[in-house]
Amino acid sequence: MTRKLKYVLILSQMRKIKLFFLILIFFSSLGSSFSFELKTKEIKYFVLKWEGNPFGWWQYSIPKKMRLAKEEFYQIKSVGRLKIGMGEAEDLSYASETVINAKNFLPSFFSALQKNKAQELKIQILFSESLGVQKNIRDKNLQTFFNTFNSPHYLFINNLWGKIDTFLENWFIYSQLIKEKINEIYIYDPISRESAKINFNFLKKENLEINNKKYSCLVYALSAAKPLSLIYLEEKSFDLIKVEEINGGISFELSAPSIKEEIKKSSGLNLWEKRVAVCNYLLPYPKNLDYLKIQIELNLKPPGSLNHQILGFSQNFSGEIKDNHIKGTMEIKTQNPSFVPFSFPIKEDFKNFDNYLKSQFKIESDNSEIKTKAQNITWKSTDAKSAVNKLIKWIKEEIKINQTLPSAKLTLENKIGNSEGIAYLMTAFCRSLGIPAKTAGGLIYANGLFIPHYWLEVYISKEGWTAVDPAYEEIGKLSALHIYLWEEGDLSGPKIKVLDYAPRLAETLPYLKKELSWKIGEERIYQIKNKGEIIGKEKIKLKEITFLKEEESYLLESELNLKTSDNTLYQAQMKFYLTPEGLPLNFKIKNLFLGKESHEEYNFQKNEVNLIKNQNEFTLPVPRGVYLYEKNFPSALALILGQIPEIQMGKKYNLSIFIPETREIKNLEINLKEPEKIKINQKEYQALSGEFNLNNQNIIFWITKEGKLLKTDSDEIEIEYLEN
Repeated sequence: MTRKLKYVLILSQMRKIKLFFLILIFFSSLGSSFSFELKTKEIKYFVLKWEGNPFGWWQYSIPKKMRLAKEEFYQIKSVGRLKIGMGEAEDLSYASETVINAKNFLPSFFSALQKNKAQELKIQILFSESLGVQKNIRDKNLQTFFNTFNSPHYLFINNLWGKIDTFLENWFIYSQLIKEKINEIYIYDPISRESAKINFNFLKKENLEINNKKYSCLVYALSAAKPLSLIYLEEKSFDLIKVEEINGGISFELSAPSIKEEIKKSSGLNLWEKRVAVCNYLLPYPKNLDYLKIQIELNLKPPGSLNHQILGFSQNFSGEIKDNHIKGTMEIKTQNPSFVPFSFPIKEDFKNFDNYLKSQFKIESDNSEIKTKAQNITWKSTDAKSAVNKLIKWIKEEIKINQTLPSAKLTLENKIGNSEGIAYLMTAFCRSLGIPAKTAGGLIYANGLFIPHYWLEVYISKEGWTAVDPAYEEIGKLSALHIYLWEEGDLSGPKIKVLDYAPRLAETLPYLKKELSWKIGEERIYQIKNKGEIIGKEKIKLKEITFLKEEESYLLESELNLKTSDNTLYQAQMKFYLTPEGLPLNFKIKNLFLGKESHEEYNFQKNEVNLIKNQNEFTLPVPRGVYLYEKNFPSALALILGQIPEIQMGKKYNLSIFIPETREIKNLEINLKEPEKIKINQKEYQALSGEFNLNNQNIIFWITKEGKLLKTDSDEIEIEYLEN
């Protein structure tokens, strides 16, 4: 019977065989004995924080010391609860048990359970000096893994929210290794199933005050190629006091039992709110922008240099950097760079690029699956740029965007990744092919927000580093909406104000200069159908001629009642001020849906729109001459079609519309066809038919020679005019 088969049989019987028999059969003494005993039955409590905001607690204890087959072992148990998430805080609970050899604290057995409302993950691992047998059970689905080690490994358990192990018992073990003057170990992460070498380096002494108690601490850095975390140990006892990420926001520190009740009552931590900036400008066609000037303020780890120049990308910062706080002005310019790429496969002997070619934690370029996949994708590429382009295309087609643990290996294995995991995978692909690559990150503009984002830079020509963003399929020229902040780091509390950008839209677009066809006091009713069923009705009235911003304007008021696909009632009231030519001046809408009221207001200026939505303000670049189209209000379309100057068969008109829902400007080509008689509610009308295409949907309409909209028809929705 093979060794692996024996382990499989034992795994299948784990629930039936007592733990000490497993240890007795498989594990023996490793290395020399430590010079001290661990305290048993003492419970330690810790609070977990992000940028000082509590979001969880953890406790661990050593219930007992066991003697089995002439060997001694400690049993460590821990439980914890975290409330943290992106967009919505998840309530996560944890429980674990670790059995360690008393002579060297190496793990013999590890078991953990992680649960939230939707699912749970169980992990069990048996360790020997050269093999770890791991069983994962996720929602009743079993996976078994065999991990071979060249040397004994300790545990390090990564989590989704940073690069820090939130299983506190492991940090406790590290503290005891440091006490024993051990400064280098190998660790195994059962989540990513990665191994790495880490080091403990003494940095300084520092005094801390926690819960009104003062501690004199020795501070050590935990490093894996780069410093990852700081460990604070009480100077005399080496008791664990605090741990914090170096380039991130997560930390935990010694606490009291009361922290459990405090976290229980808390709503948790929404990282999205802490790491996202609302932009004052809703920028048009952002992918095409090549210049951006902003005011920026945020907390950044590490602070680093915010001036960044590579091929095709230039970023300059002026302002102040104090500790981790950044405040100032930033200008970003991008262009298509000119360079001659290296031939491929790569033959260059890159000097001083070792750090950007080697495999490292989360960028596993020496992984056999990553190497094979990269070679297959880039087969027959003749230069480095075409090879990188093929990798970008493959990632875009094969990797689904979703929140997950950032790791090149896991992103490839699961075919799922966020921008960080995708950047890690792309970096690992390039390094495996001999192309120097390094991660980059910061913020990027998306739909009115600046959100955290990751990309990379590759060295594919003698001219220098070139930017690559696989998530947006960009190479060489990034959009100017990338704000470079780090090679690796984290941020909080960003505030960004757009001062200028380019290219800009034209100030004025052509429009139909015809007097509004509606009469003062005129009322119209339009009913809305979905596949023949009446689902809503809008009542509109042109109230009066007035003045707005010293400009003559018409005031139109409307009430809308509409059933959604699940028969939920949506209600809205609209006030619409427009010029005599039908161009928008001010548009106010009050929505009532599922008992919640919301408000939006659009103020149209010379070449922009000021949007006020639920007390938030934005500015949108919208040229003069653009009509407003609101899909839920038939009156908006009736106003646009009513401006057609000559309602004659065969006429074509092009005009521009602004769509509040998507905040887009689109071209509308209206084609007038032939006259025909139509019947609505038993009444016959003489009308002219026409059509236009919007968002790949063809819409047919019928209009009177006076410009009154009678009916529209599309694949699903119909609008019909009702006589009062």
